[in-house]
Amino acid sequence: MLDKGYIKKAWDLYIEEPLPFILAAIIFTLLEVLTAGILTGPVICGYIYMTFKKIKGERISFEDSFWGFHHLEKTFIPGLLYAVIVIGGFSLFIIPGVIFGAMLIYAFPLVVDKNLATLDAFKESWELTSKNILEHSLFYLVVSLIGISGALLFGVGVVFTLPLGIIPFAIAYYSFTYPAEEKAEI
Repeated sequence: MLDKGYIKKAWDLYIEEPLPFILAAIIFTLLEVLTAGILTGPVICGYIYMTFKKIKGERISFEDSFWGFHHLEKTFIPGLLYAVIVIGGFSLFIIPGVIFGAMLIYAFPLVVDKNLATLDAFKESWELTSKNILEHSLFYLVVSLIGISGALLFGVGVVFTLPLGIIPFAIAYYSFTYPAEEKAEI
């Protein structure tokens, strides 16, 4: 199910128009550090929105990355709740954190795409992933490691890898939700 080259597709999409993604990563990394990560939801949703625009063949701009902040009432709580659940899972010997993260990661595309409320988005994400928990967990782990790998370069590399820690999930979601369109556009 997930062996469709989502990471390669994410890379290809990213390098087509990297500047808005990189500028967003600079600003959002600073915001995340200054706010102890409580803006996770708006940040992720901004990247999801940008990715959806790219998938549809539209140009993106740095301003698109603020979509999640313009819809703070829809994006803040899912990000906060997601962080609490995943961090709680990681505190239980890492594996539960990976599983919870994988099972709930598609809540963000659901908020952007279908304007779902937090619990509805979490429930639908859970249903979407529940049949292939292992596969989604491995995908989540690999993509997350790519996303945070930039921290190994004294944090500077996060500016380049942060988008690659989010874009593959948007592409995977789009592929699951709009399979006919995905084949034609990605």
